[in-house]
Amino acid sequence: KEGIDGGDGLRLQDLSFKKQLTSGVYIRIGIFFVVTSFWANFYIATVTTELGDQHRFNQAKQHDLESWLGFIDAGAIIFAPLSGYMLDSVGFGATAILTISLGVLQNIFLLIAGTKQSIMVASFVCYAVFRAFLFPYFFASLSKKIGFRYFGALSGIAFCT
Repeated sequence: KEGIDGGDGLRLQDLSFKKQLTSGVYIRIGIFFVVTSFWANFYIATVTTELGDQHRFNQAKQHDLESWLGFIDAGAIIFAPLSGYMLDSVGFGATAILTISLGVLQNIFLLIAGTKQSIMVASFVCYAVFRAFLFPYFFASLSKKIGFRYFGALSGIAFCT
């Protein structure tokens, strides 16, 4: 049942901080966020080093790709409202599947890119849209399932992990 946790008939939103923090719903949302945000942050932190270490592109092309990544990643914020629209119109399950699929597709592109800059740029687009969907999905899931009583503390704890 929506909003019920622990079988005691109480709405999850009405439970104490400790019970919300240890609820299966919060733990599942937290695991989803920790795994996907680690995935996103590890990639962005290492991509320029990886481009250099793989020696697939000369220095000029590598610089061009890094510039493309910066432009695409910053511009992808325009997709965050699409994430919100999808959450409202098709639901959390479909939005989660699309979010994860974008991350998987990004990695598939990385595997097959070789020396093709266009495929690398496509991987950057998938990554950036994945990341733009990730944060609205997390916050919307947390507020819908847990409510706002301890929202700040619970979202902060998820970010710390």
